[in-house]
Amino acid sequence: MGGITVVHSSTHSDIKTGVLTPELLRSMLRKMILIRRFEEKVEELYLKMALITGPSHLYLGMEAIATGASEALREDDYVLATYRGHGHAVARGAPLYRIFAELMGRVDGTCGGIGGSMHVATWKEKNLMLATAIVGSNIPIAAGMGLAVKKTGDIHLREQSLRDVTPSVQGNIVKVDSREGCCVQHPDIRRRWK
Repeated sequence: MGGITVVHSSTHSDIKTGVLTPELLRSMLRKMILIRRFEEKVEELYLKMALITGPSHLYLGMEAIATGASEALREDDYVLATYRGHGHAVARGAPLYRIFAELMGRVDGTCGGIGGSMHVATWKEKNLMLATAIVGSNIPIAAGMGLAVKKTGDIHLREQSLRDVTPSVQGNIVKVDSREGCCVQHPDIRRRWK
């Protein structure tokens, strides 16, 4: 329902070994609480104060998805999100003031104030590459990014392609859309690209 995202904290790399230390669990809980408080403020600004124009798709109740994914990923992993991207942007470490600025339509937002809530999880500095409002549309984009990473001459990207994934965050509605060509064809394309 919420997606996948977020930042890998190098100080807690023990998650990759499957060891959940008390320090790591406290850090993850703090991140989930931060996402919840952020979303509660967005809800207040949107529903109660009417300061956010346009639609706003909240990430309430999905905080653990972004937090867990962020801990499993490295900072240089690429992430593609959906229109419910607030939690991913927060968990990935995008500056909160930039996220709020985007929601308020300000030029110092993550997309220059023109993307709004649906595209707030686009922050290249944290490898949040895309947030799209079309359900399932980031699946073929993720496949293309994976191929670009594999084929690129850039040493950083080439090294990354040997070990990384390009998470493509999906919601519960993508199950309905999974009959569409892009959803069922992209795994076949990936196999052919190997």
